[in-house]
Amino acid sequence: MAQTKHQGLDWLSQENETAKDLVEDGAGVANPSASPRSPRSLKGFRLRVDYQRKFDELVAREKYNGKNGPALIEEALELLFNKYK
Repeated sequence: MAQTKHQGLDWLSQENETAKDLVEDGAGVANPSASPRSPRSLKGFRLRVDYQRKFDELVAREKYNGKNGPALIEEALELLFNKYK
């Protein structure tokens, strides 16, 4: 691609071209919500900043035990659902 006056947008043009090529070749693009092994959907939660930090620390510690952020959130929600039936 030619150098443009808006150098910062050049990467975006390259990414768009790559995406178009993938679609034209039939490769498609990644769509995590279409994954058959993950029936999860996105749900936004607002947390206090101190809770965010504590959760990030928990995720970092537990990743070595095979748990990730979404799994820990599901575990927390299960505890709440059991408590408040």
